[in-house]
Amino acid sequence: MRHFLPRAAVALVIFGISHVLAIRECEATPVFKRIDSRFSSGDYSRQWLEDHIDGVQMQQWYQVETDDKRRGWIAEDHILTPLKLVSEATLTEDAPLRSSPSLDDLLPGRVLKKATSVLILEVLGSWARTQPLPASENQESWIPTDLLQPKVENGGSRAFVHTSCPLFVMPGQYGRQIETIDEQTYVDILSEKKDWFEVRTRTSTGFVEKRNLWSARDLNAKAARPALLQTPLRSEASPTADLVANLGLGTKLSIVSSKALKWGRVKISSLGTMWWPIMEDEAQSKLQATDAPTIVRSEDLFKRKIFDMAASQTIPSLKFLSADGVYRTLDNDRWTKIPTFKNENYPIAIAKNGSVFVGPYRSDNHGETFQQWIRWDGLVSSLRRDRVRSDKVRIAEIRPDDEEGRQITLRLSTADGQSIRLRTHDGGRNWSRF
Repeated sequence: MRHFLPRAAVALVIFGISHVLAIRECEATPVFKRIDSRFSSGDYSRQWLEDHIDGVQMQQWYQVETDDKRRGWIAEDHILTPLKLVSEATLTEDAPLRSSPSLDDLLPGRVLKKATSVLILEVLGSWARTQPLPASENQESWIPTDLLQPKVENGGSRAFVHTSCPLFVMPGQYGRQIETIDEQTYVDILSEKKDWFEVRTRTSTGFVEKRNLWSARDLNAKAARPALLQTPLRSEASPTADLVANLGLGTKLSIVSSKALKWGRVKISSLGTMWWPIMEDEAQSKLQATDAPTIVRSEDLFKRKIFDMAASQTIPSLKFLSADGVYRTLDNDRWTKIPTFKNENYPIAIAKNGSVFVGPYRSDNHGETFQQWIRWDGLVSSLRRDRVRSDKVRIAEIRPDDEEGRQITLRLSTADGQSIRLRTHDGGRNWSRF
């Protein structure tokens, strides 16, 4: 059934800012505030970006396969590999010394030879800050992570918390709890006792059950895990490629291959220092041919009858608009159409935590993908108790009442113009009328 009916005109504040560049649609290239950003800050002419490039950076991407045989690419910033959990590694080939994590900052005439053992001091994106062993005799250097083979014989020196868990003074669940360690946290391993690790967090030292952590022994040269709650798996090694799936922390991954993606640095007057993905012409053409979005400028979009609009509180520049389709923008000027909704209009709302509601669909990754959030069996049962025909109602308004988007008020309109208000306290599973 159709889930809504267009409602009365919505009062809007039209956000208008002029773009700093004249962009030809066929050359549009996204720019990002950081190389590890998941969302772009706008699109700019590829030719202009090439003409104003003032530096180059590198990002490693991994092609992975899940247990259910899905394949795709994940940026190194978003994946947990053994190298992030060990303290020592070996160089797989000669590597020049660098004073910073940048391709440009070479130390003239200084090279570390293949098979050199290094101490890993820090991992930052696709770079590791290292010190050759023995450490007292050599200089620190930044090395690309793809040139390092981690040593996992002793299980590594760090662990990754994949499930929020308590930190105890002593091993055993009946000991005094010091604090709760959040998921996606790295801790230092101090010792090991059967089912427990003694670890150090930023503020405390204590014991954690092994089942809540991943150490280097849980991975290997060909195994990895997502490092984000919703890690994007893409069809190509590019942040602009099709999204294959969002992977949870527990997803087991097998590494199939890897490749490096180069990023160009550029300064844009209205945004500051930005980065853009540099791809070979063949790869660029392939992505444009298979993933060419429909983009509408504000001056054209606001000529339409606007059905609804909402702005994110977590990303101030992110807005959604419904007008013969649902569109998303990050610069108030260029609006990308979301194919999921075709040319239909939907009411839109955004919770304080950034969850986006578009009619019966919800996105927890800022509009990159949507899933149906309303359990229609529960909603229909509630309507039947009040003798309301479910085939005669449409969603007219959505209002998240809490920060997480679990408590939601829904306003439905009936065929005869009446309004029905329903509320859920469990994210759309069960409903009550008020």
